[in-house]
Amino acid sequence: MAQTALRAVHPRTLEYIDAGIRLFDDLARMFGDRCGYDDHQRVLDAWVGQRPEDPKVLASLLDAAVLIGKPDGPDDLGTAKHALEAAKTVIARSYLILRFCRDYTLGIAEIFHWRITPSYGYLRVQTESVGLFVLMDREPSLASDWLDAVTAEQGIGFYKKWHSKLVAVIKEMGLYRTYEEGSAYALHSRIAGVGRGIPADRPQVRGMIRLEYQEVHDETRLFLYVCVYLRAHEQMVKQLMHRVPELASVETNTMFQEFGCMVENLWVVLRPRYAKSRPPKSDPSEFFAALV
Repeated sequence: MAQTALRAVHPRTLEYIDAGIRLFDDLARMFGDRCGYDDHQRVLDAWVGQRPEDPKVLASLLDAAVLIGKPDGPDDLGTAKHALEAAKTVIARSYLILRFCRDYTLGIAEIFHWRITPSYGYLRVQTESVGLFVLMDREPSLASDWLDAVTAEQGIGFYKKWHSKLVAVIKEMGLYRTYEEGSAYALHSRIAGVGRGIPADRPQVRGMIRLEYQEVHDETRLFLYVCVYLRAHEQMVKQLMHRVPELASVETNTMFQEFGCMVENLWVVLRPRYAKSRPPKSDPSEFFAALV
């Protein structure tokens, strides 16, 4: 079993993986506590309560309203529209942060089945979720578009409107390499996506081309990909805490520091072990510089 192999390399590997789940759960809880959704809802309830029309009709009209200029007196309509946008942003970001935790566990599940390519696909999606989460704070209208992108046509429109801005944010956070590698390995049909299934170091049958389902066959390389996966998520959480006020606190910083120490403990074990497993003339320093 993969879990047994990982424990053989570092006895606390599974404990550290579980710590990531707890960290992401705590971040989601903190966002829920500090997102201010109830305040936005109270503003909307007050605005709707002053009008006789059906609340669903009013919400639709409010969502479609385009505000031009500023009124001389109180801007009830503008205040209500802002509250609606803010509420939608909270809902969209709540789904994203919950997905962040869910996809972390799904990627780990793939690694536990000795499959690496799908886990890279989750890393790509994770960086996108982080980018969307941050960008929605800057441009609240993104949340409504994201929630409405249900059909293929709507998805294409969403991509054309927001992709360049999303990629710019991912680059700004230093996560673009992870984003692109996830695309190359798992979300596009490129040679990188089959490389780990080519049995180059295993007995070959003359005249036969094979592609294996199990992409890793030794505990050191399996441990390597766990380390890469956890380090990538550590970097994502660091960016979220730095850029999202709702996630910035002494409590989250303590949790993050503890998780970072766990990840580094795994890498301390990995570095010499991986160096010994490489061919004698290979230099793993460049590999580690790219991943650490």
